[in-house]
Order: sequence, then C-alpha cells, then structure tokens
Amino acid sequence: MTMLMAGMVLFFGTHLVPNITGVRAGLVNGVGEKTYMSVYAIMSLVGITLMFVGRSRADFELLWVASGWLQIVTMIFMFASFYCLLAMFMPTNVKKWVHHPMLTFMLLFGVGHLLSNGDVAALVFFGSLAIFSLFKIVSLSKRVPAESFAGVSLGKDLIVLASTFVVYIAVIYIHPYLANGASVF
Repeated sequence: MTMLMAGMVLFFGTHLVPNITGVRAGLVNGVGEKTYMSVYAIMSLVGITLMFVGRSRADFELLWVASGWLQIVTMIFMFASFYCLLAMFMPTNVKKWVHHPMLTFMLLFGVGHLLSNGDVAALVFFGSLAIFSLFKIVSLSKRVPAESFAGVSLGKDLIVLASTFVVYIAVIYIHPYLANGASVF
C-alpha cells in the first residue's frame, strides 16, 4: 500500500500544482514551459505507474463483494471512458458536451472499477481517481470558461467510435496482464 500511496502523492500533487495561484507561473518562468511540461509529464507517468503497481501489490482486504451484474455496468462505463479518452486526441462532437474529456475518462474509469472491485486498495486507487477527476472538472469549469466548439462531421464521430471499439477490445485482451491476472469476464 506504501507504493500506491507514494504514487498518489506524486500524481495528484503534480496535478494540483496548477490549482495553486502563481505556483505554475513561477515554475514556468523559472525553468521554461517546455521543461515544466516535460517534468510534469514524467512525474505524472511515474506517479500513475506507482499507483498501478502499488495497487496490484497491496494486500487484499475485502470490504464488499460486488454483484455480478455490476461487471456489465463496469464494462459500459469503461467503453464510455475510452471514448472520452480518444475524444481528447481526435476531433469529435462529444466535445460539445464533455468539456474535459481526459478528466471524464478518469472519472468513468474510477467509478466503473469501483463498482466491480470491493477491496481496500481498489477503493483507495479507483476512488481517489474518481474524486480527484470530479474535483478537477469542477475547479476547471469555475476557472476556465468552456470553449465554444465547432462541430465536426458525423464521419469523424464514427472514426472515434470505431477506434474506441479497437482500444476497448485490446484492453479486454491485455487486462489480465495489467490487473494482476484479473479477467474482465
């Protein structure tokens, strides 16, 4: 659990810096935008890696047993989360309604996994991702007005949808390797 907690401190700490008035600007002024973003990305990657590995190595302490039907709900949440993730990087009309697709991905990912995992490490890991992303969505929405988004063709939405199916199937296949042997079925 120590590794999971260390990853959380690093990942969330890195992501909370922009919320502290003047800290980000001071860091960018000191080291430059490129260096700041590089360090930010590396710290984020190391933090999330520590969280994943720490969660998989944590002792299993059961809090509740999830109902089997919740696995189906989790899979629906995960499909929607992957759609949001791809929408972050590809043009799609979902950006008209979802102003923070990466954070929405994290929220759906966290909540979806909480529904079908009832152990302490899962609660800490997935619960913290869900709470953090919800906090960031609200705080960003208050600080930065939603950008107006010009619509794109339906064909681009279909490309994102098809890409989501490919990523989703790939993740289902590799999930046991990522999740310490846990299959999605």
